[in-house]
Amino acid sequence: MNVEVEPWQCSYCAFGAETLAETTEGGNALRLALINCRSLRKHRYEIFDLLLEDQTDVLFLTETWLDIDSTPEILEALPNGYGIVRIDRGAGRGGIAIIYKHGINCSLVPANITDGEAGLFTISLATNYVVKGLLIYRPPGPHLHFTPSLIDYFIQPAIRFEKLLVLGDMNLHLDDALSSGAQELCQELEVLQIILKSELPTHKLGHLLDPIFANWDALGIEPPLPVLWSDHFLTPFWIKLPIVKTQEGDKAGIKRRKWAGFSQGAFDLALLREGPPSGLDVNEVCKSLKRRITAALDCTAPWSSKVSTNRRKTAPWFSEELRCAKTICKQLERRWRKAFSVHLKADYKLSFTHYHSLIRKAKAAYFNERIQTAENSTKEMLKIFTEISSLASAAAPYISSEESCNRVAEYFADKVLLFLSQFSSRWEKSGNGGSGCG
Repeated sequence: MNVEVEPWQCSYCAFGAETLAETTEGGNALRLALINCRSLRKHRYEIFDLLLEDQTDVLFLTETWLDIDSTPEILEALPNGYGIVRIDRGAGRGGIAIIYKHGINCSLVPANITDGEAGLFTISLATNYVVKGLLIYRPPGPHLHFTPSLIDYFIQPAIRFEKLLVLGDMNLHLDDALSSGAQELCQELEVLQIILKSELPTHKLGHLLDPIFANWDALGIEPPLPVLWSDHFLTPFWIKLPIVKTQEGDKAGIKRRKWAGFSQGAFDLALLREGPPSGLDVNEVCKSLKRRITAALDCTAPWSSKVSTNRRKTAPWFSEELRCAKTICKQLERRWRKAFSVHLKADYKLSFTHYHSLIRKAKAAYFNERIQTAENSTKEMLKIFTEISSLASAAAPYISSEESCNRVAEYFADKVLLFLSQFSSRWEKSGNGGSGCG
C-alpha cells in the first residue's frame, strides 16, 4: 500500500526552497539518514527527536511495520514542517518510508523486485536538483532471485539518470568477503558504476546490513551512530548541492551574498535599527523576526549576481570547421532565396550536402573516440549505443525505426568485421584451424 501524508508547518518557520537558495560561497548540503527503525509506530517519539536534533532533511526508514490504521500515530513522529511517503506491507513486519522536510518534493513508487519490498523514489528541490534511487527492505532468507531481479529492474534507470542511490536493509553481510549474495550484488552494481559508499558496520553485531550505493561523487557518508531503540545504527550522509542559479529576464546569474565585508558589529546595529518584533501571534512574530534579519543582512551582506547570457549548448562534435561550413551554407541560402537563381540554388545544394557530410564524419569520429575510451565500461557502452540509436529519430522524426536500426548496424559493421578477422587469425595461429579430430 502506497500512502502519502502532506507536510504541515507554521507559515513562516517552514523549511523551503528559499532556505537552500541563501547559501554562502561554499554552497549547501542536503542532509539525509538511513535506519531500520523496527516499528515507526513504537518509536515515533524517538524519530521525532532525531529529526529535530540532527536537522535531517530526508530520513529513509525500513521495517516500519505500518498498516492503513497507523496514520494518527505517524503524525506524532513528524515535527512541524515534515511530510512522509510510505509503502506498507499490510500484514506482519516490513514496509519502507521516507520522511522529508517541507520544500523538498518526494515521491515513492512501488518497484517490482523479487524477494523483497522496494520503492523507486524521486527527491527534487525547487532548484531543479533531482536525485532518484531505490529504497529496499529484503527480509532474511535465501537470496537466489534478489540480485537478478534488482539488476533487471535497475539497468534502465542506471543508464538514464546521473544521480542514483540504492540503499536500505538488504540483510546481506556486505562486510563478509565469503558471502556470495553480498559479493554478487556489489559486482553487478559496479558494472553499472553504482559503487558501495558505506563501509562501516551498521548493526550491533558488527555487520554491514544497511548499505548505501551511489553512482556519483558529491556524496559523503558519516560514521554510523548507535541508537538505544534499534539494533541497527543510524547512518547519516549528505549530498553537496550546486550553487543556486536564478532567472532574471533573459539572463541567468549565480545568486550569492557578499560575505567578504561582513561585520558582526554592523549586523547588530542594523538589527537594532529595525526595532523589536511586532505582534502577539506566533506567526506574526516569526514573520517580523524574519523580515528584520533579512533587512539587516541586506545592509551588511547584500546579494550579488554574476550574470551570464544563456547560450544554447552546442553538440560535442561541433567543430570550427563545421561552424564555417554552416555559415557559408546559410549565406548561399539567403542569396538564393533573395534572387531565386538556378545557379545559386545549385551552389546552395552542394554546400548543404557538403555541410551534412562533414557532420556525419564529425559524429563518427566523436563516437569512435568515446567507444575506444569506454572499452571496459559496460554502462558507458550501453549509454553510447542508446545515444547512437536515438540520433536519427531525434534529428529526423520521419525516418522509420527499421532504417534507424540499419544505420546503427552499418555504423558497427566495420568493427564487427575487424573483430571476426582478428578472432579467425588468432584461432588459426593457435593451431585450432585444421580439420576435426583424426
